[in-house]
Amino acid sequence: MSKILIVSISVGNGHTRAAEALKKAVDLFYPQIQAKHIDFLNFVGLASKKIFFESYDLIIKKLPTLYRTLYDLSDNQVSAEILKKITALNRKLNTDKFQQYLNEFSPDAVIFTHFAPVEVFNSFNKNILSATIITDYENHQLWYTGNNQKYFVAQPAIKNQLIELGAQENNIIISGIPIDPDFYKIPTEAEILFRKQQLRIAKNKKIIAFMPCGQGEIDPIKLSKIILKEKDTVILALTGKNKPLAELYKEIGNDNIKIIGWTDKIYEYLNMSDCIITKPGGLAVSECLVLKKPMILINPIPGQEEKNIINMVGLGAGLVLKNEKDWPVIWNNLQKIILPDSQPKIPATKTIVDYILTQI
Repeated sequence: MSKILIVSISVGNGHTRAAEALKKAVDLFYPQIQAKHIDFLNFVGLASKKIFFESYDLIIKKLPTLYRTLYDLSDNQVSAEILKKITALNRKLNTDKFQQYLNEFSPDAVIFTHFAPVEVFNSFNKNILSATIITDYENHQLWYTGNNQKYFVAQPAIKNQLIELGAQENNIIISGIPIDPDFYKIPTEAEILFRKQQLRIAKNKKIIAFMPCGQGEIDPIKLSKIILKEKDTVILALTGKNKPLAELYKEIGNDNIKIIGWTDKIYEYLNMSDCIITKPGGLAVSECLVLKKPMILINPIPGQEEKNIINMVGLGAGLVLKNEKDWPVIWNNLQKIILPDSQPKIPATKTIVDYILTQI
């Protein structure tokens, strides 16, 4: 039985979700493969974990301007190489457990959904196939980890950017970003009608799915109140595990807000929606593209999510909302969007696993 190790880092949630999607697809469709997903942070020393990783969330939430500056400064070859050497040396000194795990599991291939562990893995000089999934729609210098590395990317522009950095063209596969296989299920009209009846949503209502959107310029409660001024509109408030946000929605006291807590059926709610309000994370926008749902993009993380916005707007797949007061204009323009058929015909998970199987 072939073994694939999938390595993510629980910084943000996109890297982890991509890894989980790949693991789920392998378990469902490739019984001849044993796949394991690990979080690299579980193998890193406490000091490294706090300095290099836990500080990420703090900077994103409290110092977004600083994060944008760091993102831009590191997006050149000299700065990226210096940063990689500093962080790789530190991680190497604190990751004996990671090397031990590799020796024990003995995978035929290792797939990374974050660039940080790749440098450490490469320093072990193991003769194991290694591949990186870039989980955004624009490259950054830090994703480039050598010309022998395999790369799975979302679009041709990233492939060209990697080639300019020195990657070998035949090592770069345009796969799309892996998302949960459930998003490829196509519900019947009867199934959608049944879900609407459960939520007491009339047939003629427009449905807007509002994903948890964190901090930023747009306040979800203020925006929801403005949206509800539109006639025949229902909001699916997909609050996940954010109980305080769910309570704020309850306080509005409007029957046209349907509060959905944590669910493993989120694809069903997105499928029944007419549009989706979301942060422009690589996984989130990929899900919208696969479902062919127009996006209203809000509260981007400086750097990579701003680049995702540029790409989605450029594709004609959605619009960006920077101020709640602009909602009427955005809503009117959204009605005119004709969604592009921009996603690969084959799910990214299948492209990735099929390619790996040809190489091991």
